[in-house]
Amino acid sequence: MIKLKKKLNDVWFNISAIFIGLLIALLVAVNTINNLPQSSNHGGFIPLINIVMGTAITLIAYLSLKRLLKNHSWIITFIGIVLTIFSAKYI
Repeated sequence: MIKLKKKLNDVWFNISAIFIGLLIALLVAVNTINNLPQSSNHGGFIPLINIVMGTAITLIAYLSLKRLLKNHSWIITFIGIVLTIFSAKYI
């Protein structure tokens, strides 16, 4: 159990998890871009930019708050990944 806590709070593990979440969100967004109506008047790249911005915000939040939440810094990573994938599907 102690090894798992140490692994979950590892900086490189969380950063790589954020980027893996980015790749999953991009795959979800690419598959849902076809559902945009032609009259939406924004290119199909706008949902992709939203995902990258959400990932950047998650990364900044993680790096900023990791010292404050020493034993629970993985929660920021998890919430950021879930919100990024949710926004890829529904926004």
